[in-house]
Amino acid sequence: MSETHECEKARHLFCEFLHELDACQPTCTGLYGTDSLTEDPINVDRAD
Repeated sequence: MSETHECEKARHLFCEFLHELDACQPTCTGLYGTDSLTEDPINVDRAD
């Protein structure tokens, strides 16, 4: 259960981070797995 808590915590911080930078629309549906983040420079973990 602690992993889920950490995930939610990280997601909240990530969405807040995006909102502050106004880099994109913070959908908050997934940290890196959303289509709205595929073309975002912040999304460096997905090197397709």
